Amino acid sequence: MNLPESIRIGYKEYRIEAQDRIDTDNDSHLGFVNHNYNLIRSQAHGEKSECANTLLHEILHCCCYVGEIGLEDDEERAVSILANHLIAAMQNNPEVFRWIINNAKS
Repeated sequence: MNLPESIRIGYKEYRIEAQDRIDTDNDSHLGFVNHNYNLIRSQAHGEKSECANTLLHEILHCCCYVGEIGLEDDEERAVSILANHLIAAMQNNPEVFRWIINNAKS
């Protein structure tokens, strides 16, 4: 599966790389972020919706970091909940998200 090449979040631009297998060096996560190298690694195998959820999950981690939200120990839980519910909302209400995207353009 082809992933986007990069994403700008606040002042940082993150490069996005495919992770074609579970990363055994990173506790079997399907994705991860390295803020020092501006890098997102996200799964690019399996179901499309799972890949989308993983990428959104990692993007939300970047938002927490750049925005200095300060969730500390609760960040992983909060990001997982938000990503899972946002993906479900997108799947169930695509017209709402198309409207948001179309009207968010400056």
